[in-house]
Amino acid sequence: MRAVFITFVVSMHLNLAQQIAGQSEKVTWSDILQSQIFCTAVPGFLFLAVFLQCVKNPDLARERNLFIGYFYLYVFWVASWTLLTRSRPEPTLWGIISFVLQGGGWAYYFFTVLILVQIIRFFVKNWTDRGLFMGFLLSECIIAGILWKFSQDGHTWMRVETYWWPINALPIPFAAAILSRHHARICNDSRLWWRLMGGGILITAIAVVWEWSLAAPAGLDSERRFLPEYLRISLILTVLAFVFIALKVTYVPRFILFLSRNSLGIFCLHVFILGGVYKCVHLLIPHPVLASVVTLMVIIVGAAWLSELFRKILQVRLV
Repeated sequence: MRAVFITFVVSMHLNLAQQIAGQSEKVTWSDILQSQIFCTAVPGFLFLAVFLQCVKNPDLARERNLFIGYFYLYVFWVASWTLLTRSRPEPTLWGIISFVLQGGGWAYYFFTVLILVQIIRFFVKNWTDRGLFMGFLLSECIIAGILWKFSQDGHTWMRVETYWWPINALPIPFAAAILSRHHARICNDSRLWWRLMGGGILITAIAVVWEWSLAAPAGLDSERRFLPEYLRISLILTVLAFVFIALKVTYVPRFILFLSRNSLGIFCLHVFILGGVYKCVHLLIPHPVLASVVTLMVIIVGAAWLSELFRKILQVRLV
């Protein structure tokens, strides 16, 4: 799943779906692909990280090492990005807080949210299934309520940049903790798997229709935004569907395992090299769509190999 999600991330940052479909004044299938499929990447990564920790159930010493490792990741990559882009926070309290939460202004907000959801996971991991389910349901209701309030305040609010808001990921620790307890049973009981999968798809479809009904009058802006990036309940529900499918996968090629092992490194490195690689590829391949596809493959494979190399040189898990 991590190999799939990292492909979604790079594709999204390349605007691959939009380039393939071309420009239009109306919402196209590429907008659907971008907003409903590619956008599952970040909540997907967060879910897998929390789910695996729930399964491992580490002791306090390993929990401490986990958070120390996250802190190093945040400091190293945010500092590197800040030095490269020379970005600075606004000289206000909120400016500093938002700058920290955004991880310097772009993709590294992921580490901030990852730390926060892992903290929540630590405190709720011993809750009962009922308590976890209620936490998940309440979290989704909070997100749905904020989205609805956005639509009522005017559709320009639907275009507010919410991609870095930690509240987007609030339901993840509760869902991951529940699934970590029952995934073996779900895998072995095909009837239960089909029931959960069918019910999940139905609920997800209802959520998508509701969210799009709120966004429909807003139209598209110059960046083709019509829904908040991650402030939506349907994305986490879609991630759950992907994970349920993955539970049934019994064979994974070694190349996919290689990409999965280095998905964090690809995520961290692609931010720095994406623009340069695309420019070089575009010089050789003038067609923008083909250039984007080739760039995607080069980034995924090249950054994976770089991750392996850097990990051996640095001897720490910074990639």
